[in-house]
Amino acid sequence: MKVRKIYPILTILILFIGFGTFAYSEPTVYIAGYEDWWPPFSACYWINGGKVVLQNNGQADQVFLSDDRVYITGQYPKGDKLVPCYWVDGERTDLQGNGGRHSISISDGIVYSLGSHSDGKNNVACYWADGKRADLQGVNGAYQIFVAKGKVYATGGYSKGKDWIFCYLADGRRVDLLCQNDFHILYTSSILVSDGKVYVTGRISNNNENMACYWTNGVRTELSGKNADATAIFVSDGTVYIAGYYDNGKVQAPCYWVDGKMIEIMNGNEPYNGTLWSVYVFDGNVYVGGDFHTPSWDYTCYWVNGERKLLGGRGVATCILVK
Repeated sequence: MKVRKIYPILTILILFIGFGTFAYSEPTVYIAGYEDWWPPFSACYWINGGKVVLQNNGQADQVFLSDDRVYITGQYPKGDKLVPCYWVDGERTDLQGNGGRHSISISDGIVYSLGSHSDGKNNVACYWADGKRADLQGVNGAYQIFVAKGKVYATGGYSKGKDWIFCYLADGRRVDLLCQNDFHILYTSSILVSDGKVYVTGRISNNNENMACYWTNGVRTELSGKNADATAIFVSDGTVYIAGYYDNGKVQAPCYWVDGKMIEIMNGNEPYNGTLWSVYVFDGNVYVGGDFHTPSWDYTCYWVNGERKLLGGRGVATCILVK
Protein backbone atom coordinates (compact mmCIF):
# COMPACT_ATOMS: atom_id res chain seq x y z
CA MET A 1 0.00 0.00 0.00
CA LYS A 2 1.30 3.44 -0.89
CA VAL A 3 1.42 6.11 1.80
CA ARG A 4 0.84 9.68 0.64
CA LYS A 5 3.07 12.29 2.16
CA ILE A 6 1.06 15.21 3.50
CA TYR A 7 3.85 17.17 5.16
CA PRO A 8 3.90 20.00 2.59
CA ILE A 9 0.15 20.51 3.00
CA LEU A 10 0.50 20.57 6.78
CA THR A 11 3.37 23.01 6.45
CA ILE A 12 1.29 25.32 4.27
CA LEU A 13 -1.59 25.16 6.74
CA ILE A 14 0.72 25.92 9.66
CA LEU A 15 2.27 28.85 7.82
CA PHE A 16 -1.16 30.17 6.85
CA ILE A 17 -2.41 29.99 10.43
CA GLY A 18 0.83 31.49 11.70
CA PHE A 19 0.66 34.45 9.37
CA GLY A 20 -2.94 35.04 10.40
CA THR A 21 -1.91 35.10 14.04
CA PHE A 22 0.69 37.81 13.45
CA ALA A 23 -1.41 40.03 11.18
CA TYR A 24 -0.12 43.60 11.07
CA SER A 25 -2.36 46.35 12.41
CA GLU A 26 -1.98 50.01 11.57
CA PRO A 27 -0.93 52.30 14.44
CA THR A 28 -3.37 54.80 15.91
CA VAL A 29 -2.39 58.45 15.49
CA TYR A 30 -3.63 60.94 18.11
CA ILE A 31 -3.23 64.66 17.45
CA ALA A 32 -4.18 67.61 19.66
CA GLY A 33 -4.73 71.06 18.21
CA TYR A 34 -7.23 73.69 17.28
CA GLU A 35 -8.98 75.04 14.23
CA ASP A 36 -9.67 78.57 12.99
CA TRP A 37 -6.47 80.57 12.69
CA TRP A 38 -7.90 83.66 14.38
CA PRO A 39 -9.79 83.65 17.71
CA PRO A 40 -12.16 82.25 18.73
CA PHE A 41 -10.33 78.93 18.28
CA SER A 42 -11.99 75.54 18.39
CA ALA A 43 -10.19 73.08 20.70
CA CYS A 44 -10.16 69.59 19.22
CA TYR A 45 -8.21 66.41 18.64
CA TRP A 46 -8.01 63.83 15.89
CA ILE A 47 -7.83 60.02 16.03
CA ASN A 48 -6.57 58.66 12.71
CA GLY A 49 -7.89 61.79 11.04
CA GLY A 50 -11.34 61.74 12.66
CA LYS A 51 -11.97 65.02 14.48
CA VAL A 52 -13.39 65.30 18.01
CA VAL A 53 -14.42 68.84 19.03
CA LEU A 54 -13.76 69.54 22.71
CA GLN A 55 -14.88 73.12 22.98
CA ASN A 56 -15.87 75.78 20.45
CA ASN A 57 -13.88 78.48 22.23
CA GLY A 58 -10.52 77.14 23.37
CA GLN A 59 -7.19 75.60 22.40
CA ALA A 60 -5.73 72.11 22.85
CA ASP A 61 -1.97 71.84 23.39
CA GLN A 62 -0.96 68.31 24.42
CA VAL A 63 -2.25 64.76 24.15
CA PHE A 64 -1.56 61.84 26.52
CA LEU A 65 -2.81 58.29 26.88
CA SER A 66 -3.19 56.69 30.30
CA ASP A 67 -5.07 53.46 31.00
CA ASP A 68 -6.57 53.68 27.49
CA ARG A 69 -8.06 57.08 28.27
CA VAL A 70 -7.32 60.15 26.14
CA TYR A 71 -6.08 63.23 28.02
CA ILE A 72 -5.99 66.58 26.19
CA THR A 73 -4.56 69.69 27.82
CA GLY A 74 -5.33 73.27 26.88
CA GLN A 75 -7.12 76.42 27.92
CA TYR A 76 -10.19 78.50 27.19
CA PRO A 77 -11.07 82.19 27.71
CA LYS A 78 -13.29 83.31 30.57
CA GLY A 79 -13.75 87.04 30.76
CA ASP A 80 -10.32 88.63 30.30
CA LYS A 81 -8.40 85.53 31.49
CA LEU A 82 -7.37 82.18 30.07
CA VAL A 83 -8.41 79.22 32.21
CA PRO A 84 -6.00 76.25 32.02
CA CYS A 85 -7.73 72.89 31.83
CA TYR A 86 -7.61 69.34 30.58
CA TRP A 87 -10.14 66.97 29.08
CA VAL A 88 -10.39 63.22 29.80
CA ASP A 89 -12.34 61.48 27.07
CA GLY A 90 -13.97 64.84 26.36
CA GLU A 91 -14.88 65.80 29.96
CA ARG A 92 -13.24 69.05 31.06
CA THR A 93 -11.50 69.73 34.38
CA ASP A 94 -10.33 73.27 35.18
CA LEU A 95 -6.91 73.72 36.79
CA GLN A 96 -5.83 75.91 39.67
CA GLY A 97 -3.37 78.79 39.44
CA ASN A 98 -3.09 82.29 38.06
CA GLY A 99 -4.45 81.36 34.65
CA GLY A 100 -2.88 81.23 31.21
CA ARG A 101 -1.32 78.27 29.46
CA HIS A 102 -0.10 75.51 31.79
CA SER A 103 2.35 72.78 30.90
CA ILE A 104 1.04 69.37 31.97
CA SER A 105 2.50 65.91 32.37
CA ILE A 106 0.65 62.69 33.20
CA SER A 107 2.35 59.79 34.94
CA ASP A 108 0.65 56.65 36.34
CA GLY A 109 -2.73 58.33 35.96
CA ILE A 110 -1.70 61.37 38.05
CA VAL A 111 -2.07 64.79 36.41
CA TYR A 112 0.81 67.21 37.08
CA SER A 113 0.14 70.84 36.17
CA LEU A 114 2.85 73.50 36.15
CA GLY A 115 1.93 77.10 36.93
CA SER A 116 2.11 79.73 39.62
CA HIS A 117 0.13 81.13 42.54
CA SER A 118 0.24 84.36 44.51
CA ASP A 119 1.55 84.47 48.08
CA GLY A 120 0.05 87.93 48.52
CA LYS A 121 3.18 89.73 47.30
CA ASN A 122 4.69 87.72 44.45
CA ASN A 123 3.86 85.00 42.00
CA VAL A 124 5.37 81.69 43.15
CA ALA A 125 6.27 78.96 40.65
CA CYS A 126 4.65 75.66 41.56
CA TYR A 127 2.95 72.54 40.29
CA TRP A 128 -0.14 70.61 41.29
CA ALA A 129 -0.31 66.81 41.44
CA ASP A 130 -3.98 65.81 41.33
CA GLY A 131 -4.84 69.16 42.91
CA LYS A 132 -2.19 69.15 45.66
CA ARG A 133 0.20 72.08 45.30
CA ALA A 134 3.99 71.95 45.65
CA ASP A 135 6.09 75.12 45.35
CA LEU A 136 9.25 74.99 43.24
CA GLN A 137 12.39 76.18 45.01
CA GLY A 138 15.23 78.13 43.39
CA VAL A 139 13.27 79.58 40.46
CA ASN A 140 11.16 82.67 39.91
CA GLY A 141 9.30 81.22 36.93
CA ALA A 142 8.63 77.81 35.39
CA TYR A 143 7.72 76.90 31.81
CA GLN A 144 7.52 73.17 30.98
CA ILE A 145 7.10 70.04 33.10
CA PHE A 146 7.90 66.35 32.63
CA VAL A 147 7.37 63.54 35.14
CA ALA A 148 9.26 60.24 35.00
CA LYS A 149 9.00 57.50 37.63
CA GLY A 150 7.41 59.93 40.08
CA LYS A 151 10.21 62.49 39.74
CA VAL A 152 9.33 66.00 38.58
CA TYR A 153 11.47 67.83 36.02
CA ALA A 154 10.73 71.41 34.98
CA THR A 155 12.35 74.17 32.96
CA GLY A 156 12.42 77.62 34.49
CA GLY A 157 14.49 80.64 35.33
CA TYR A 158 15.59 82.93 38.12
CA SER A 159 16.93 86.44 38.61
CA LYS A 160 20.62 87.00 39.28
CA GLY A 161 21.34 90.68 39.55
CA LYS A 162 20.13 92.20 36.29
CA ASP A 163 20.30 88.88 34.46
CA TRP A 164 17.71 86.17 33.95
CA ILE A 165 19.25 82.69 34.19
CA PHE A 166 17.50 79.83 32.40
CA CYS A 167 17.67 76.44 34.09
CA TYR A 168 15.86 73.21 34.78
CA LEU A 169 14.95 71.42 37.98
CA ALA A 170 15.61 67.69 38.28
CA ASP A 171 13.67 66.37 41.26
CA GLY A 172 14.43 69.64 43.07
CA ARG A 173 18.06 70.01 41.95
CA ARG A 174 18.70 73.11 39.83
CA VAL A 175 20.89 72.90 36.71
CA ASP A 176 21.73 76.15 34.89
CA LEU A 177 21.57 76.25 31.09
CA LEU A 178 24.58 78.18 29.86
CA CYS A 179 25.50 79.98 26.65
CA GLN A 180 28.83 80.95 25.15
CA ASN A 181 30.29 83.12 22.36
CA ASP A 182 28.07 86.15 23.07
CA PHE A 183 24.86 84.15 22.68
CA HIS A 184 22.01 84.38 25.16
CA ILE A 185 18.94 82.19 25.64
CA LEU A 186 15.67 83.51 24.24
CA TYR A 187 13.47 80.75 25.67
CA THR A 188 13.14 77.03 26.30
CA SER A 189 10.38 75.10 24.54
CA SER A 190 10.25 71.52 25.87
CA ILE A 191 11.77 69.08 28.36
CA LEU A 192 12.07 65.29 28.18
CA VAL A 193 13.77 62.58 30.24
CA SER A 194 15.00 59.40 28.54
CA ASP A 195 17.34 56.74 29.97
CA GLY A 196 18.20 59.05 32.85
CA LYS A 197 19.23 61.94 30.60
CA VAL A 198 17.46 65.30 30.71
CA TYR A 199 16.85 66.96 27.33
CA VAL A 200 15.75 70.58 26.94
CA THR A 201 15.07 72.36 23.64
CA GLY A 202 15.29 76.08 23.10
CA ARG A 203 16.44 79.04 21.06
CA ILE A 204 19.48 81.25 21.50
CA SER A 205 20.54 84.56 19.93
CA ASN A 206 23.49 86.91 19.61
CA ASN A 207 21.12 89.75 18.60
CA ASN A 208 22.10 89.26 14.94
CA GLU A 209 21.21 85.62 14.49
CA ASN A 210 18.81 83.19 16.15
CA MET A 211 19.78 79.55 16.49
CA ALA A 212 17.94 76.36 17.51
CA CYS A 213 19.61 74.15 20.10
CA TYR A 214 19.10 71.55 22.80
CA TRP A 215 20.81 70.63 26.03
CA THR A 216 21.60 67.13 27.29
CA ASN A 217 22.16 67.16 31.04
CA GLY A 218 23.02 70.84 30.69
CA VAL A 219 25.46 70.47 27.75
CA ARG A 220 24.31 72.44 24.70
CA THR A 221 24.20 71.18 21.10
CA GLU A 222 23.55 73.71 18.34
CA LEU A 223 21.34 72.82 15.36
CA SER A 224 21.82 73.86 11.74
CA GLY A 225 19.62 76.31 9.84
CA LYS A 226 19.39 80.08 9.64
CA ASN A 227 17.09 81.60 12.28
CA ALA A 228 16.00 78.08 13.24
CA ASP A 229 13.80 77.18 16.19
CA ALA A 230 13.47 73.90 18.10
CA THR A 231 9.91 73.38 19.32
CA ALA A 232 9.73 69.75 20.56
CA ILE A 233 11.90 66.69 21.20
CA PHE A 234 11.59 62.89 21.18
CA VAL A 235 14.25 60.29 21.94
CA SER A 236 14.06 56.72 20.61
CA ASP A 237 16.81 54.15 21.31
CA GLY A 238 19.22 56.98 22.08
CA THR A 239 18.52 58.83 18.80
CA VAL A 240 17.41 62.45 19.29
CA TYR A 241 14.60 63.82 17.10
CA ILE A 242 13.74 67.53 17.25
CA ALA A 243 10.89 69.34 15.48
CA GLY A 244 11.02 72.96 14.38
CA TYR A 245 11.61 75.25 11.43
CA TYR A 246 14.23 77.46 9.81
CA ASP A 247 14.59 80.28 7.27
CA ASN A 248 15.58 78.77 3.90
CA GLY A 249 15.99 82.19 2.30
CA LYS A 250 12.50 82.16 0.83
CA VAL A 251 10.09 81.06 3.53
CA GLN A 252 9.90 79.74 7.08
CA ALA A 253 10.35 76.06 6.27
CA PRO A 254 9.23 73.21 8.59
CA CYS A 255 11.92 70.66 9.34
CA TYR A 256 13.19 68.22 11.92
CA TRP A 257 16.62 67.09 13.02
CA VAL A 258 17.81 63.52 13.64
CA ASP A 259 20.92 63.53 15.85
CA GLY A 260 21.65 67.00 14.52
CA LYS A 261 21.08 66.28 10.81
CA MET A 262 18.34 68.46 9.32
CA ILE A 263 15.50 66.76 7.41
CA GLU A 264 13.44 69.09 5.21
CA ILE A 265 9.88 67.93 4.69
CA MET A 266 8.70 70.45 2.11
CA ASN A 267 10.02 71.03 -1.37
CA GLY A 268 12.44 73.93 -1.19
CA ASN A 269 10.69 75.52 -4.16
CA GLU A 270 7.28 75.58 -2.46
CA PRO A 271 6.43 79.21 -1.55
CA TYR A 272 4.74 78.16 1.69
CA ASN A 273 5.50 78.93 5.31
CA GLY A 274 5.19 76.17 7.85
CA THR A 275 6.03 75.06 11.39
CA LEU A 276 6.44 71.72 13.13
CA TRP A 277 5.23 71.72 16.73
CA SER A 278 5.68 68.08 17.74
CA VAL A 279 7.51 64.87 16.87
CA TYR A 280 6.96 61.19 17.71
CA VAL A 281 8.72 58.02 16.55
CA PHE A 282 6.90 54.69 16.30
CA ASP A 283 8.21 51.48 14.72
CA GLY A 284 11.02 53.48 13.16
CA ASN A 285 8.64 55.89 11.44
CA VAL A 286 8.87 59.62 12.16
CA TYR A 287 5.58 61.47 12.76
CA VAL A 288 5.57 65.27 12.99
CA GLY A 289 2.61 67.59 13.49
CA GLY A 290 2.21 71.22 12.52
CA ASP A 291 0.82 73.52 9.88
CA PHE A 292 1.64 75.21 6.60
CA HIS A 293 0.28 78.31 4.91
CA THR A 294 -0.44 79.14 1.28
CA PRO A 295 -1.50 82.57 0.01
CA SER A 296 -5.11 81.37 0.03
CA TRP A 297 -5.38 79.03 3.03
CA ASP A 298 -3.79 77.72 6.26
CA TYR A 299 -3.66 73.94 6.65
CA THR A 300 -3.64 71.71 9.74
CA CYS A 301 -1.59 68.63 8.95
CA TYR A 302 0.99 66.04 9.94
CA TRP A 303 3.72 64.17 8.11
CA VAL A 304 4.83 60.53 8.25
CA ASN A 305 8.42 60.10 7.02
CA GLY A 306 7.95 63.29 5.02
CA GLU A 307 4.58 62.36 3.48
CA ARG A 308 2.03 65.06 4.25
CA LYS A 309 -1.47 64.20 5.49
CA LEU A 310 -4.08 66.96 5.74
CA LEU A 311 -6.46 67.10 8.69
CA GLY A 312 -8.79 69.64 7.13
CA GLY A 313 -9.78 73.04 8.53
CA ARG A 314 -7.61 76.03 9.12
CA GLY A 315 -5.58 75.61 12.30
CA VAL A 316 -2.61 73.94 14.00
CA ALA A 317 -1.64 70.41 15.02
CA THR A 318 0.15 71.10 18.30
CA CYS A 319 0.98 67.62 19.61
CA ILE A 320 1.18 64.12 18.10
CA LEU A 321 1.22 60.68 19.74
CA VAL A 322 1.21 57.25 18.10
CA LYS A 323 0.26 53.88 19.61
